[in-house]
Amino acid sequence: MKAVILILLIPLIQSCSKDPEVRGYTVFNEMAFSPAYEAFSENSITSDGKTMMLPVKGSIARGKMPYPYKNSEDDAMKAEEELQDPFEETDVTLARGEYLYKGFCLSCHGENGDGDGPVISKNFPRPPSLKSRSVRNYNKARIFHVITVGFGDMPEHGTQLTVRDRWYLSQYVKQIQQQ
Repeated sequence: MKAVILILLIPLIQSCSKDPEVRGYTVFNEMAFSPAYEAFSENSITSDGKTMMLPVKGSIARGKMPYPYKNSEDDAMKAEEELQDPFEETDVTLARGEYLYKGFCLSCHGENGDGDGPVISKNFPRPPSLKSRSVRNYNKARIFHVITVGFGDMPEHGTQLTVRDRWYLSQYVKQIQQQ
């Protein structure tokens, strides 16, 4: 019995090594030494002969959940009713929101959100004040929606900012509206 166990352990012991360059004994060589293909090279394994393949139709990239609302007043109101800020408002989230505001919003909306950013001196249309009555009535979800899909002359920033950052930015905008 001991001899059988010893015979079974020999391949296991031979496959171990402290040297990372020594692979030891391999059972399936194709797994340990798989061929590498260049992204745009021909490939005899795939049905279309291409190495780089398109994603499966209807698939969603990890971390890229599609945003269900469009750039319309109806969808803006739906977003305002249906979305909720999933992040607790803290000093850290507001600091991140302020950082994002300075990078993405200040040039148009100005330092205090009054719509007096430096771009208006370059003949760009004056953006609305974030402290105006209509914008002040927006909840964080509506601000998140506007950041995501844009509004009027404002471009969308949904492709540039993560969902988390858009919520942090909406938290900060609500804070500066109260100043």
